[in-house]
Amino acid sequence: MRERLRVFAAVFRDPNLLRIELAYAGFCMTEFATWVAILVFAYHRGGATMAGFVAMIQLVPSAIVAPLASYSGDRFRRDRVLFVDCVVQAVSLLVTAAALLAGAPIPVIYGTATIAAASLTFTRPAMGSLLPSVTKTPEDLTAANVALGVIGNAGIFVGPFLAGLILAFFEPGAVFAVFGVITAIGASLTRRLKVDPAAVTPKERIEAEAVWKETLAGFRVLRR
Repeated sequence: MRERLRVFAAVFRDPNLLRIELAYAGFCMTEFATWVAILVFAYHRGGATMAGFVAMIQLVPSAIVAPLASYSGDRFRRDRVLFVDCVVQAVSLLVTAAALLAGAPIPVIYGTATIAAASLTFTRPAMGSLLPSVTKTPEDLTAANVALGVIGNAGIFVGPFLAGLILAFFEPGAVFAVFGVITAIGASLTRRLKVDPAAVTPKERIEAEAVWKETLAGFRVLRR
């Protein structure tokens, strides 16, 4: 326990790492809380069948986007990838909240929720590519990754727990509104990162054609 506290203390002394870790905490809670909220909404309107269908339309686009997300940090400046992703998440979550609270048509609600879910796919690769660029020593990088792991595991519990508390008194749209604001705060934190542009810019920019080539190569390996 003492060693874990020492690791967290080392991370939190660095302003950049502190901002990244706090933004990641908000992301982890948001990811699972909004998943619970949209499935609760679907279940109330169509039972288990509709909940399963919504889960599918949330996951399939995210799976398609995942290869692009994994290479984003090798194509664009890494701190900006994280910031833009947080902004897209916040906007899509707040639009989904507005659609839910206003009683918008079902396709609109599921469409905006799916965009929000797909945008969440970019966060972990962006974090993974950014951390080595903002840490000074291997020990700092190890401590930052340990903190990310602990925060991620906590988010799996805390996010749905908070979603359940909100759903006990309000509609699912309130969950998206609350976590849309939390994500907007995360965007503000990542916007204020103080980094060396040369350290966060890929030295060899990977081209879009290479992304598809490498992705398809992976599937060919799995097939064999």
